[in-house]
Amino acid sequence: MKFSTRQLASHSSDLLKELSECEEQNKNSCPNPSRTLDIIRSIGSLTCTETSNKNTTKTRSKMTTEILLKTGIGKVMNSTLKMGRRYSRSEKNLKSQHKGSGVVGTSWSEVVTVSDQLLKTWKKIAKDASKNEEKTQDKGCDSSDESVDEHSNTGLPRNSKQYRARLLRHKKDLYKDPPQLPGPSVEIEAGKAPLPKRKKNGDLVFDDWEDFQPNTTPKEVLHEGAFGGTYFRSIVSSVTNISYNGNEVMSETMPKDWIEGLDRKTRLTSKVYRKDINKYGVKCGGSLGMWESSGWISDSDPYGWFQVRPSRIFYKLCH
Repeated sequence: MKFSTRQLASHSSDLLKELSECEEQNKNSCPNPSRTLDIIRSIGSLTCTETSNKNTTKTRSKMTTEILLKTGIGKVMNSTLKMGRRYSRSEKNLKSQHKGSGVVGTSWSEVVTVSDQLLKTWKKIAKDASKNEEKTQDKGCDSSDESVDEHSNTGLPRNSKQYRARLLRHKKDLYKDPPQLPGPSVEIEAGKAPLPKRKKNGDLVFDDWEDFQPNTTPKEVLHEGAFGGTYFRSIVSSVTNISYNGNEVMSETMPKDWIEGLDRKTRLTSKVYRKDINKYGVKCGGSLGMWESSGWISDSDPYGWFQVRPSRIFYKLCH
C-alpha cells in the first residue's frame, strides 16, 4: 500500500521543529522526549506494518529507496538518533543524581531504541536494493558502460558515463561533456539557525556566515518573477533519476506565505519562460541540464540551489 510523501514530509518537518525549538529558546533545555517519540511512531506507522501469526510477528516496510531519496527522511531520523543518544547520556547522569525521585515518563533511551529500529529497517531496504542492482550488473553488464543505467535505477550516478547516459535519455543540455558528477549528499542537522538580520543598505546578514550577504529574500525573488515562472515545473532529475511533480514539491518545500498571492500556473509551475513577469523583462539563467551537467545540483535539492525547504532555510547544514 502506497502512502503520501507529503504526509511523510510533514512528520519530518514536525520532528525537526520539535528537536530544535527548545534549543533555540534555551540552550540548556532539551526537547520533550514524549512528543518526539509520538512523531517517530507516527512515521513508523506510516512506513511500516506488522503481520502476526501464532508464533511470530513480522514487520513489513512500505518505504522504498526512491522515497528515502526524495524526502530525505533517513537523514532527519539519523540526526534524531544522534541527538537522542546525547540527551540519553545526560538523562542517565540526572537519574543517578536523583535516585528515588519517583518521576516516571518517556525516556530518551526509548526514543533512541525506536529510532534505531526504524533506521535499521530502512537501511535493510537500501541494502537489498543495492544487492538487486549488483545482480543486474552481473548478468553481462559492464559497470563502466553507458547502457548500465536503467530507468529503474534511482540515486546518484556511479560514474560519468552513467550520468551522461541519463542526461541524454532525459534530453538534457550537455553544458559540459563529459558531465561533472554531482557532489555528495548533504546532511541536515537538527539544530535551528536564527533568521538573518537586514542592514540599512538592504543586505541580509547571517550570524554563522558573515561573508554571505544577499540583498533579497527567497520570497522577494519569487515575487519579482525570477525564473520566468518556471522554477517549480514538473521535472525528471538526472541526478536522482526520479520524476518530480512540481505542485507536490512546491507544497512540500515552500512556506505558504512565500508564494501567497502568486498564480501557480504562470508564476511558479509554468513550462514556458515568461519574460513579462520578470521584474526586468528579460530572460536569464541556464537550463536544468546545464546545471546538472556542470555538477552544481545535489540529490537533496534536485531542482537546484533555490529549492529551499524549511529545513534548508531554518536549519543548519553540514556536508
